[in-house]
Amino acid sequence: MIVKRKKFIILIAVFVFLFAIFFISIGCYFERLSKSSSIVGNIIDHVQEKSWHYLFPSKDIFVGNQFTMESVLDFDLDSDYYKNQSLVDTEALRKYHILQNINNLDTKIMMKHDAKNRKLLLDFHQKLGIEELYHRKEYVENETGYYYVDGILNQYVNNGTCHYFETIRDNHSIRDNLLYINKYFFKALKNSMIEENYETYEVKTNVHGQERNVHQVSFRLTDKLIKTIWNSSIEEYEKDKEASFLISNIFPNYKDYLLKEEDSILSNDEYYIINIYTTNFLYIPIKYEVIHMMGDEKEVFIYEGDESSGDGYYLLNDKVEYVFQMKWKEKSIHVKIKNQKGEDLGDFRFDRDGNTITANYSFEEKDRKYDVIYSSKYEKEKKSKSLKNTQYLSFKYIENKVTHLSGAIAFVQKFDNKVFIDEELGDVILASKLTDEQKLLFDNKRNSIKERMEK
Repeated sequence: MIVKRKKFIILIAVFVFLFAIFFISIGCYFERLSKSSSIVGNIIDHVQEKSWHYLFPSKDIFVGNQFTMESVLDFDLDSDYYKNQSLVDTEALRKYHILQNINNLDTKIMMKHDAKNRKLLLDFHQKLGIEELYHRKEYVENETGYYYVDGILNQYVNNGTCHYFETIRDNHSIRDNLLYINKYFFKALKNSMIEENYETYEVKTNVHGQERNVHQVSFRLTDKLIKTIWNSSIEEYEKDKEASFLISNIFPNYKDYLLKEEDSILSNDEYYIINIYTTNFLYIPIKYEVIHMMGDEKEVFIYEGDESSGDGYYLLNDKVEYVFQMKWKEKSIHVKIKNQKGEDLGDFRFDRDGNTITANYSFEEKDRKYDVIYSSKYEKEKKSKSLKNTQYLSFKYIENKVTHLSGAIAFVQKFDNKVFIDEELGDVILASKLTDEQKLLFDNKRNSIKERMEK
């Protein structure tokens, strides 16, 4: 049951990712049919815009490139399962101690971001009750990155060149950079999917219980093709100077992620088949299908509908396991989950109202029950131009009527558009000059934290 559930979750995650590829696939197909780049551009822009609207807050709540951010992270976790088992099981006792210690953590994060003077200070400070647990600072100045860990060496370590501020220009804010990367991702992905990967058919298929004559666009996603698309996407980033520069500052060695022929993403007997069914006139998508084959096991996810509403089906070895009733709006998603008998199992809701995001997920089947609630709210004060973001996550997992894990996590960030950094570096040691004994001190620190959290 656990293996099946994990595969089900993985398949849903894959489907969400491939949903964007569906539209891009259709765009590539339309381009071949109509030779009209405007059709492709509209589809790509639509998918990109949707992802931006769902995930990123509006421009008016960004404080700019000069700011001080102070954050507090609080935990309230519990587990009846580990609490009960801790009486007879030392491993359960260790995990229960970790949960209790997490609740006693006092975690504060401060960031000072001074783009004008090209300085950045990140201060992470964590206490366990009144006991100092971990204090680390990251500092950028004069295109050089430094780090400092309290109690180890007691001096900054020069970690080498840092080009972070080269991406922050007068007309390129942090948000602008995120938007550019978001747009270029879809562009790179679309350009990496060549026409030879597709096959087209005139077929009959069942849509909403009716047999229809449709046009089918299909491609087989093998291990070799995944590696080709992945490598082509990376190569596309290299063609755009700004995209390559932005990505290299997030993943400095992103070009090293090129996959070699001997690298494997899928097993030898594993592949995906992706089918898109459209009307014969105007080629309007009406059905999507992802088939996952691994040996003799076959998993299928089907979506019948459009971008506003539709029905989804998850099949395992040709047997319907779950049914999804989906409704999509510009800034909201609602999914009802049912079993093959039509009985309600749960639902998922995502809503965005201005600068507030809420998401709720509940699922109950046999002896398992999940409840997750997430919210994020941005508030901006007009007079002081300060900004506050409050994120809250609560959850509960019950199995066999026993709560295995429950709790809440609160993360509050306060931004102010004033910043002043006066950090003294003092004596600095090069990271390349650290001795084995000094490196061991950092490893010992991590191990000591782990051991302390288990007591």
